Amino acid sequence: MKKNRTCLFRDFFIPGRKYLRIMKLTFIFILLGLMSFASVSYSQATRLSFESKNATIESVFKQIESLSEFKFAYNSTKLDVEKIISLKVDNQTINAILDKILGAADLQYKIVDRYIIITDENSSNSNFLENDTQQQKSVSGKVTDSSGETLPGVSVVVKGTTIGTITDANGNYSLSNVPENATLQFSFVGMKGQEVAIVGKTSINVTLVEDAIGIEEVVAVGYGVQKKVNLTGAVSTLKFDKELENRPLTNASQALGGSVTGLWVSQNSGQPGSDGATIRVRGFGTLNNSDPLVLIDGVEGRMSELNPNDIESITVLKDAASAAIYGSRAANGVILINTKMGSVTKKVTVNYSGYFGIQKMGERFDLISNSAEYMEIWNSAMSGGDPKFPSEVIDAFRKGNDPYLYPNTNFLNEVTRVAPIKEHNISINSGSENVKNYFSVNYLDHEGIYYNTNSNRYGLTFNNETKVNNWLKIGGRFNAIRKITNEPYDGIQRVVYMISNGHPYAAPYTKDGRYGATQALYLSGTTVGLPITDTRNPMPDLNNA
Repeated sequence: MKKNRTCLFRDFFIPGRKYLRIMKLTFIFILLGLMSFASVSYSQATRLSFESKNATIESVFKQIESLSEFKFAYNSTKLDVEKIISLKVDNQTINAILDKILGAADLQYKIVDRYIIITDENSSNSNFLENDTQQQKSVSGKVTDSSGETLPGVSVVVKGTTIGTITDANGNYSLSNVPENATLQFSFVGMKGQEVAIVGKTSINVTLVEDAIGIEEVVAVGYGVQKKVNLTGAVSTLKFDKELENRPLTNASQALGGSVTGLWVSQNSGQPGSDGATIRVRGFGTLNNSDPLVLIDGVEGRMSELNPNDIESITVLKDAASAAIYGSRAANGVILINTKMGSVTKKVTVNYSGYFGIQKMGERFDLISNSAEYMEIWNSAMSGGDPKFPSEVIDAFRKGNDPYLYPNTNFLNEVTRVAPIKEHNISINSGSENVKNYFSVNYLDHEGIYYNTNSNRYGLTFNNETKVNNWLKIGGRFNAIRKITNEPYDGIQRVVYMISNGHPYAAPYTKDGRYGATQALYLSGTTVGLPITDTRNPMPDLNNA
């Protein structure tokens, strides 16, 4: 992106307290008196050495500014600052360096003090702080602050050109031969900039106001805002930018993992519908639970009840100072969630986001699925006692090839799968100066890696804010979530237990479709046909929904 840099003095003067005003005024007088001499002596005496490979002209200018006291001013419509160049400079003057950079471009430069102005050779605005014969009138005035004190060193620039000046020790400025339809830009560090159209005026006095927001960051705390410098509590704010929006979040609590310092986040389950993370702001308590207080647009709620795509920002209040606002419920910390609101747009904006993915088990149990090997290991663990499985049974399983009579089952393979997950989200954003609206619908289809586990979530959100007049705003938030979750009746934990204690000599199903039982049966003696061990088949528990 090209940048138009026309404000030359934004870093030159630094506003201070009244007791430093005399020293600063003295400095300004000396500077103005020596300007013509300094422009020659500094530019000729300063020699630079550096190397830039495949860099933009703008980055080379910044490199020169960092190595010297020079400041650049140019109009990006005349100079292609994104052009890639390679440059190696060894103890050369700024004039020689500029000749290499500008090359054959139809541009010229002029050095005024430490400022380098680059302009079109045929431009009517090629002189800075000098008269232009094509301009038509003179404009003068005074610049003060909100208390009436004069402001020296304020940058006054004709908008869209490199013509400008700075206010003197008494805050006065004067520009000659300014175009009749021009606009003046006033800028000063720590002050809100102003633009004033000349419109036939010859005298323009301006009062600049402190830019408090720009100097001190403001954060949301409780039911209002505070300057961060005045905030004694520990606060972290997480913005839902593109990085988070591109993460496949099935639960809003997952966004906090690894994103907020001083916050303990643990997701212990990936089960569809129950995959929210455990959050601890101030450690574990001894009474009731240790969950933080969650406020969604000022109303207590749960993060699992919110569509992650509707979140604008999350603020975490981490210390006991939050109890002064929210009471004892804030003892475990507070999480403030702001949902999205419509913005001022010229036309209605419709956004769609969605994703599709597959899930599989990352770590798998190393189960013994060979029944004969399983029986031999069991016998070797009997520590000298009678073997559990007779040798004739082991030989029968080693030689048998009927998967129903002599099964070799890995139940982990029988109950798990590669599961798909997909989400669709549509949002509509509209707004004007007086009315702002945000509407979204969301659908999440989350299949689990265990069969017969899945979750479907349907979400609807509508936010409105209406400005009635200059002192009254009314609005509303509507959020509806419907979640349909399926899982085994006794929970997936029961299925996992049966898998870990299951035996490979039990088939999942019989030939006729019934649940399989153990096929490790005695083949001789008085116990012929009786099972040697009990049956551990997880399939009935998995399908008992």
